[in-house]
Amino acid sequence: MRETLFQRLLINGIGAVALTLPATAHADDSTPKDIIIMKMMVVEAESVDVNPWYYLEFPNFEVLSRTDPTQTESVATHIDESLAANREFIPTLFWARPPTPMTFIMLDRFTPTNVAEVAPKSGEPDYKDANLYEPYRADTYSREYGSSTGDSDTRCIVQNRLGESWMWAGGGSKGPIQEGFRFELSQCSPPMPLWYAVGLHGRCGLLRVMPTQQGVVAATAKWITEADTDVILTRHRKFGTLPDIPPIESLFDHRISEYGGGPRPSPAWAAEAALFVRWGMFADFPTSKEADEHRQTFQAFVERSRIEPVTEAMFRGCFGFGFAKMREQLQIYLFTAAREPICVPYSAFDNGYPHGHADHGPYPFHAKKATADQIGRILGDWLRMQGNAIRASDPAESEAYIYAAGRVLERAYRDDNGLPPDEDPTGAGERPATAARNANPGTVVAMKPFVVSAKRIHDPKLLAVYGMYEHDIGHDAEARQFLEAAVKAGVERPAAYVDLAQMNLEAGEANPAGAAGRLSKEQVACVLTPLLDVLRKSRLGPAGYRLFAEAWAQSAGKPALGELTVLYAAIRENPFDTDLSKSIADVFAQWGYTAESDEILRNRSRYLGAG
Repeated sequence: MRETLFQRLLINGIGAVALTLPATAHADDSTPKDIIIMKMMVVEAESVDVNPWYYLEFPNFEVLSRTDPTQTESVATHIDESLAANREFIPTLFWARPPTPMTFIMLDRFTPTNVAEVAPKSGEPDYKDANLYEPYRADTYSREYGSSTGDSDTRCIVQNRLGESWMWAGGGSKGPIQEGFRFELSQCSPPMPLWYAVGLHGRCGLLRVMPTQQGVVAATAKWITEADTDVILTRHRKFGTLPDIPPIESLFDHRISEYGGGPRPSPAWAAEAALFVRWGMFADFPTSKEADEHRQTFQAFVERSRIEPVTEAMFRGCFGFGFAKMREQLQIYLFTAAREPICVPYSAFDNGYPHGHADHGPYPFHAKKATADQIGRILGDWLRMQGNAIRASDPAESEAYIYAAGRVLERAYRDDNGLPPDEDPTGAGERPATAARNANPGTVVAMKPFVVSAKRIHDPKLLAVYGMYEHDIGHDAEARQFLEAAVKAGVERPAAYVDLAQMNLEAGEANPAGAAGRLSKEQVACVLTPLLDVLRKSRLGPAGYRLFAEAWAQSAGKPALGELTVLYAAIRENPFDTDLSKSIADVFAQWGYTAESDEILRNRSRYLGAG
C-alpha cells in the first residue's frame, strides 16, 4: 500500500505525543481516580538549526532560502535581471505590478525533514556544448525542476538544489523566471492571453533561456521536443511534407487554462503558440520598415485579443488574411528563419542591462537570516496553498499539507514569542472537560488547548496567512481575528480581504438582520468594505466581484444605480467570464435597472462562443 504524505510527515518529525499522568495512587485500586490529560506535546525532528534560512526581497519577488547567502544572492540577481530584461523585451503597456510579491523557496540537502518530504527534486541541466546558442537547440530540460502553486493574488515556486552549486534560477516550465513572468502578465487588467504568455515562456517559448551579457535570446523554434522537430525537418527535406499543426483558431479559446478551471494546453498547442508569437515579433521582411509595421500590427492584435473574441473577421481585419492562410504560413515558417536563435542586444532596450552579476559587478541584493515570521509565513503559505490546490484530486495528501501548514505556522508563533514547544501562553492552567462524571474512570480534566492570539503577531503578512489558514480549515471564528487585524494594518494581500468578505457574507446569511430575512445595510457594508479596500490600491479579481454581486442580490434595501457601477469594472477586467457578467446582469435586473441589464447581456453574447 502506498505510504501517504501524512504518514511520512508523522514518521519524519511532525508527530505528536499525548502524555497522561495518573492521580496519586490509592491502596484500593478500584477507587475511581481523576485522570489528567496533558495537552499535546509536539516533538520536532530539527531541534537545532545548524543551517539557517535566509531571506531577501526584490521587485515583485521575495526569496526564502536554505542555501548559503552567496547562492541566494546570485539566484535572486539572476531572477531580477531576467524578468527586467523580459519586461524590456515586450511593450510596457502589457505589464502590471502584482498585488502581492511572489515567493521563491530554495531548498537543499539540509532542508528540515518535515519540508524535505514534500519538496520537489531538482538538478542542474548538463549542457553538451559551451557554445552560446547550442544549449538552446538541445532539449536539455528533462528533469523535474520544482513545483508551483498559488492563490488568486500570488504564486509560490519551490525548487531544490540538493547541495549542488546553483548560481542560476532557470529550468523547465516551473522556474521562478517563467512562473513569475506569466503571473505578472496575468495581473494585467484585462489579463494577457494565455497563448501570448506561453508563446514567450512555455516549453517551446521564445524566452525559455537565460539572458546573456550581450542581450536577450529568442530561442530556436521547437515543435514539442527536439526529437519531434528533427523528425519533421527530416520528412520535409526528404518528402517536402509540411508538419500537421492544430488549427490556428484553437489558440484563441479562452477556456484553456494552465491552473485549472478549463482544459489544459496540449504540447502541440504550446508549440504553436510559440511559433505564432515568434512570427509576430520576428517574421522576415525585405525592409526594416515593413518589419516594424508587422510588429506593430501584431502588438495591436495582442491588445485587441485581451478585450474581444478573436473571430476570423477580427483576425482578417488585423492581418489581411484568415485562419487557413495563417496556419500555412506557420507550417512553412517552422523550416525557415525560425530555426535560428535571435539575440536582441540590450542596446535596443530603453534602460540597458538592468543589474550586475558575478561577471561584471556585485550582487545588488543582500541575504539576511530569516525571522521566525518570515519562515513561518512563507512555508505555511506554500503548504496551505498546495493543500488547497489538490483538495479535490487527492484529499489525503491535501490534509497532510494543510496539517503541515498549521504546524509550521504554530512553530513560527512560538519562536516569535519565545515560547518552548510545551508552554501554554494563555496561563489558564487546567479546566474541567464538559464530559459528565461517571463511576469509572472518574472526572476527566484536560489542559486548555494552545491558543494563538492575533495580538501577539506583529507582522501583518503573517496575520493574513494565519487567517487564511484558519479559514481553509473551517475555523472562521479564529480566522476573523487574524484577518481583521491584517486588514486593519493595511496588509497587501487581496486574497485575505476576499476571505474576510466571504466570512462576513456567510455570517450575514446565517443571521440576516434585514427585512424579510435579507441582509441589513450594515451587513452588506461588512461584505463590501474589505472589497472596496482592495480596489483602492489593486485589482480585485472575479471572486471578489462575485461577492459584490451576491451581497447586493441579498440586500434588504435597493442599492442606488451609482452603487452598482463598480460591477461594470468587473466586466471590463474580465470580459471573457460570461458567468460573472450573467450574475451582474441579474443583479441590475433584480433592482429594476433593466436597461443596464439588457445592455450587459447583449455584450455578453459576443463572448459566449469564445468560452
